[in-house]
Amino acid sequence: MDSIEAKYSLMLYNNEHLCVFVNGVRLDELLSEVNKNYLGLVPALLDWYDENFTPSVKEKEYVWNQVKLENGIKILPILLCPDDFDFSCTTIVVEVIDNSDTVVWNRFGADITEFSADEVELPKYIGKKIEWFHNIKPFIFSKKDYLKCIDLFKSNLAL
Repeated sequence: MDSIEAKYSLMLYNNEHLCVFVNGVRLDELLSEVNKNYLGLVPALLDWYDENFTPSVKEKEYVWNQVKLENGIKILPILLCPDDFDFSCTTIVVEVIDNSDTVVWNRFGADITEFSADEVELPKYIGKKIEWFHNIKPFIFSKKDYLKCIDLFKSNLAL
């Protein structure tokens, strides 16, 4: 069983915020083994969305809708570029499988779907075209640990 936790970490530009750690390694560091440009990406679960911009609000809603466990498979945006913090820039997704006692992060990929800033379409295009990474193994978490990680991010949301 793999471990998952949310904890504060000092990031680029001396900015400290909640990060996802898998087996003791920050998720962006883990994925930087695939592509060095992924170092410094931040969790899509952070509350950095622009509440005054409808597409950004819809992206936030989408992320939190996808994070819900419903005994199935979902594509969850997990890391975003900290500069724009929206789906228009680098968006890393994970295929999440909800089993009875475990949650599996089955595979990771870069969403390469053509971005549409159309407020009606957002975020329906996310996950339509994904470049899956082939050298990251699946991670299996206890549902209890997974929910504890998500709940820490949720407790920092401005709802």
